[in-house]
Amino acid sequence: CGDSEAALVHAEVCVSDSATLAPALVPVLAAVPAQRERLVALLTLAMAGEEILDSFFAHSDAVGPLMRRKLAPWTEPMRAQMRRLRG
Repeated sequence: CGDSEAALVHAEVCVSDSATLAPALVPVLAAVPAQRERLVALLTLAMAGEEILDSFFAHSDAVGPLMRRKLAPWTEPMRAQMRRLRG
């Protein structure tokens, strides 16, 4: 996925539509439906990769605190998914 929001949307769609859910995950979701949000978080984080940040580093020379602020739109959705897993 090209960005963290797209990864989250894709994971939500995959878990909501049993036709797109990986066959191995169908029994998992059936056995523990209360863990749906955690499954979404796992799938979202699984789609995260360096390509999410490529567009930022290709166009920025920011360092330090400024870099953290500019990276927030990419990293904060991923951090939210990590917080969801820690529950």
